[in-house]
Amino acid sequence: MKVVEDLIRSNKFKSIIDVGCGDGRFVFEMARKFPNVKITGIDYSKRAIALAKAMNPEGKYEAVNILDHENFVGKYDILTLVEVLEHIPPHLLEEFILGCRRILNRGGCLIATVPHKNKRVQDKHYQHFDKETMDRYITKE
Repeated sequence: MKVVEDLIRSNKFKSIIDVGCGDGRFVFEMARKFPNVKITGIDYSKRAIALAKAMNPEGKYEAVNILDHENFVGKYDILTLVEVLEHIPPHLLEEFILGCRRILNRGGCLIATVPHKNKRVQDKHYQHFDKETMDRYITKE
């Protein structure tokens, strides 16, 4: 979390969205560190969002499927994907990244953390990444 926070601090921003926020811990911590910034957490799991709201009632959380183009409006300066991409089926990953780009302001910053390929793929993960696989998904125009 500290690495992501440091990357956030190195940018100019007024808003952050955490895609795949799960229980909302990251949103909670960033809201404490950046009290005057619009911070939102989204997750496709309504159960995860209910937990996030229960743990942090002051936070802004929404159940949103990033693949559903019509379901979400808003643009953000920074978009974080903290240990999320490995949970996305490979055949949906390109569409998922495009969904993220739709809600990122022009010139915005995408910050992603993922497990490296040198780690064994866990049960809930579809794949792990290295620089080449990340570049393949993230740098497409």
